[in-house]
Amino acid sequence: DSLPINGVAAAGAADRRKIKIDVVCLPHMSNFTDFDPLEREPDVALRYVKTPAELRDPDVIVIPGTKNTIGDLAYLRKSGFAVKIVRTYYERQKTILVGICGGYQILGEKVSDRCRVESKDGAVEGLKLLPVATEFSEEKILTQVRARHRASGLEIQGYEIHHGRTTVRDAVKPLFKVMQGKGKTTSADEGVVSADGRCWGTYIHGVFDADRFRRYFLNAVREQK
Repeated sequence: DSLPINGVAAAGAADRRKIKIDVVCLPHMSNFTDFDPLEREPDVALRYVKTPAELRDPDVIVIPGTKNTIGDLAYLRKSGFAVKIVRTYYERQKTILVGICGGYQILGEKVSDRCRVESKDGAVEGLKLLPVATEFSEEKILTQVRARHRASGLEIQGYEIHHGRTTVRDAVKPLFKVMQGKGKTTSADEGVVSADGRCWGTYIHGVFDADRFRRYFLNAVREQK
């Protein structure tokens, strides 16, 4: 589920020409394998950043999955990461922001845990970059998923593992159309994407394992860069 991270290597001249993807290293980070396919791309420089100062002009910021969303939200605020992420997103118009599972919840407006599933705090504000709100429940969602990316029509396969249920506040574009989940054929919206396409979140782990979708995503970043 997780691996030790022993720091961030300094970027050389060749690395600076690559697509810079910074994954925010959360205290309760989980599902590190989500980013293995990106790390293996020859023109991608993927780093796990531990301090806000390391977050310098990234092409992509990723907030990963976490075993304690509310606790890691508190960490992001206390460390200064929250301010740095929001400021970078708004000031650097080419930066793309991605949230996976707990990261998706963090990007929303509010996270509530009245059942005390992960935290003793009842409810906290998110980073308010996506118009969604999350409520934790005792029942855990654990399922394999097959979905279609709505913008490109490309299929992905992955899995969900989370307690939170996320509802959309405003009329925003769904990210995926789930075609199969919990062992059944279905048709349901999943995840959201901002109007300009620069910020998106999903519960699906393993989205970057799909070669064609990963290429589509990286090509969009290349065009911006």
